[in-house]
Amino acid sequence: MRHILFFILATGLLLSGCSTSPPAKEPATQQPPAAHTQKSVPTRIDTLLTEAERAFARKRLTTPLDDNAYYRYLQVLSREPENSAARQGIQQIVETYLAWSIAAIEAGQYRRATDMLNKARSVDELHLSIEALENRIEQAQMSRSDAFKLDQRALTGRGEAVIGKLHEIGRSAERHKARVRIVAATDADGRWIYQQLNAASLNRIRATIELGSPPGILLTYP
Repeated sequence: MRHILFFILATGLLLSGCSTSPPAKEPATQQPPAAHTQKSVPTRIDTLLTEAERAFARKRLTTPLDDNAYYRYLQVLSREPENSAARQGIQQIVETYLAWSIAAIEAGQYRRATDMLNKARSVDELHLSIEALENRIEQAQMSRSDAFKLDQRALTGRGEAVIGKLHEIGRSAERHKARVRIVAATDADGRWIYQQLNAASLNRIRATIELGSPPGILLTYP
């Protein structure tokens, strides 16, 4: 009897020792966040270049003082001195001013030509074309010119007197190979004046037409 009781107790102890506790739960694997397509955020330099291009398109090259293409390009170069887009933009500003200066010379507007040249110089005083263009303005200013006033009522009437005067001016312009600048109140008047100048010349006269008052013709001789 004692042996049987001992066997029962021993068996109970073995069973209780062999019982297993429930397995520990493994930590849940953290799932990576879902991938989101992100749009690239413009940098400050990108923004400045965009603003510079917008100012250039609006012909705000160096004015107004704090909202112009040149100012924006300088801001880019202060952050990134070798930025090619900014350097090219500044070069385009200079070239634009020089082109405007040449156009003003051809129109006989020497004050505007000088002003545009000075603006180009303020951006790049070492540009190779500046000195040559400055000499061209000086030579143009020293060249001889004749100014002819026209009566607006006579132009409107398209009479024989004004036609005869225009033919005479046209012959003079052709003979002396003069540059011709026409000032007229309307585009129609300007084109009619130009037609009359050409009607009296064998070769086609090169002329610029400017809307303004009073009407007239400026001949500039080489």
